[in-house]
Amino acid sequence: MIIRTADALRDGYEISTDPGRLKRVLLSTLDAHEVYARVGFAPVADPGKLMMNFSDA
Repeated sequence: MIIRTADALRDGYEISTDPGRLKRVLLSTLDAHEVYARVGFAPVADPGKLMMNFSDA
């Protein structure tokens, strides 16, 4: 099931976005790194540069 989810995620953003405008897709996972690596995701090169904004919206 998780592999199908990874494939659907990859296929969905490849189809629904303009490749000229999309630069990055970030994904957070606790334990499925290998699964998402199979569909093209890789660790962030410098995670110290990333920031998040949490909202209740």
